[in-house]
Amino acid sequence: SQPGFEYLAELAKHVGKVANVGVRNTATWAGNLMLKHQHLEFPSDLFLCLETAGATVTLARKGAQPRSLSLVDFLQQDMSGTLLQSMQLPKYDAAQTRVRTYKIMPRSQNAHAYVNAGFRFALEPSTLTVLSRPSIVVGGVSATLVHCADTEAYLVGKRLSDAGVLTRALQTLSNELVPDADPVLSAPAYRKSLALALFYKTVLLFNGDS
Repeated sequence: SQPGFEYLAELAKHVGKVANVGVRNTATWAGNLMLKHQHLEFPSDLFLCLETAGATVTLARKGAQPRSLSLVDFLQQDMSGTLLQSMQLPKYDAAQTRVRTYKIMPRSQNAHAYVNAGFRFALEPSTLTVLSRPSIVVGGVSATLVHCADTEAYLVGKRLSDAGVLTRALQTLSNELVPDADPVLSAPAYRKSLALALFYKTVLLFNGDS
């Protein structure tokens, strides 16, 4: 309810799908991020939500000044002897910022996502022009994929209400989604189609809100 943090209502709904009540009351966000740090293939919902929001974390180490990093940079850090000290969430203009996150899972609790995805766009309200680089984060497709960077770059300055823009964006996104083949996971083609469908659904929702 605080100005600038209205988008957290969307993230709170997503967090309610993580594990179960008992686990959420016992576990910590830092422990979840460390699990993602150690296993990049883990489709962490907390990592996805925080990275979609553009959160940063502060790392503390004996004899050194605390450092603030993006979550993507955090994944590359050697955490030996290092404390994950705090996490910071940015403020956004609620009149322009739209945030949607999704978790597609086999059951309602105690399940990893087949695919999860987060979208954050700064949009001019009347024309749905993308004002700055959006955040398009997809999990469950590949251990190395976090942001769909080519699609993010393409959409800057484009109008989401333009059907041609949507078609080109879907083509670009399709090229970026290269699923890992893993017998433990659902079929690669299925996970790719889910990610594309979630982007398409999000653009339709934003158009419906205008």
